[in-house]
Amino acid sequence: MKKLISLLTAVVLCLCLCTGGASALWSAETWEKSYYLDPFGDATEDYYLGMTKRASGSYKSGSVTDGALEAELRVDENRVCILLYENGDEQVRNTLHGSIGFSVLMKAADGTKTQLDGTMASGGDCVEIWEDQAQSILHFPDRTPQENPVAAALCAEDGEVSFYLTREDQPATSYLFTVRTGNFAALYEAEIVTPIREAAYTIEEMASVDMIEPSWFDDALFVGGDVCSTLSYYAERSNGGLGDALFLTRTSFTLSSAVNGTMELAYRGDWYSIPNAVKASGCSKVFLVLGIEDIGRMEDEAYKMLWSDLITAIQEANPDVRIIVESITPVASGHDNSRINNTNINAYNDYLKNYCLHSDCNYVDVNTGMKDENGNLDSKLCRDGYYLFSIDAGETWAGLLCNPDNYAFDPRG
Repeated sequence: MKKLISLLTAVVLCLCLCTGGASALWSAETWEKSYYLDPFGDATEDYYLGMTKRASGSYKSGSVTDGALEAELRVDENRVCILLYENGDEQVRNTLHGSIGFSVLMKAADGTKTQLDGTMASGGDCVEIWEDQAQSILHFPDRTPQENPVAAALCAEDGEVSFYLTREDQPATSYLFTVRTGNFAALYEAEIVTPIREAAYTIEEMASVDMIEPSWFDDALFVGGDVCSTLSYYAERSNGGLGDALFLTRTSFTLSSAVNGTMELAYRGDWYSIPNAVKASGCSKVFLVLGIEDIGRMEDEAYKMLWSDLITAIQEANPDVRIIVESITPVASGHDNSRINNTNINAYNDYLKNYCLHSDCNYVDVNTGMKDENGNLDSKLCRDGYYLFSIDAGETWAGLLCNPDNYAFDPRG
């Protein structure tokens, strides 16, 4: 009997030690580097910092006042994603035809509370909070990542950060959970901060970048509406800043009006749809500067379908022409609204880039280079405080187009 008691005591002691060890390990190693997957389930080159174990919490919705909740937090260079699971495995998804806004209240380990805005796209399964890590790291190296509240909170010493989310369209629906900071700071420094700083250009390095020569744009066609007119104005007065590029622009010309045929572009005395204008111009490459006016005027899927229809039509009419989609430009602080705002713009740019990579098109990011330190359109580039640019902005815009690193892949290849 004594031997049996001794054996049982040893087993219990072993289990306690093992449990304690596992708990300590989970506390220290709560974050890991993971890769996003493509449609085939294969790992891509893009990665995020994710939790090794889902956080626990509770939710309220309808008649449920204290439902069991599990949550994941993912952080990459551009955004923070929150994935929610009701009752263990019922993932919260947006089945509506438009985006769902979330009010996100974060409480850091030191008790500081920060109000954030989140969005779940139509058909999406995560609440996105946009934090431009690169913008912060490169502009505020001594305060990184203070310009990004979530990253800053998670980089604090080992502690807890809590999140309280409320659906803006259903205020009675809310989610509350807490995560441990654990090893996030070290992982963030190694996998986010260091790579961004190493990839950043110094002034001397910028001088050695193999910039695109203005003459490369000699056989390029730019099509767009009011915003594109700014670049056209600069090109005409810059003495070859974009070579002999051809611009076809029209006031109030939008993505929807272009695809639906309600507006056409004038070229040499005739009116053309974009696919036919490309063919008539004889240009070998076309830049599409469209989309900002259409944001929020239709369902997300309808907006995406317009881009698909336009690009397909251009490709069918001009199989040898290179198509380059320009990112939607940001809006100024204080002049956004529920429809046109930088959160929506960032989400659509993310979609456009991914679409181009799978549709034999190129994508050029001019959005990032136009932002100020807070992620809004730089005030020096504003003409009306909204999204139209000053004449001087044309030079900045052209410079971004001449930098091959702003493209999804080098357009000269």
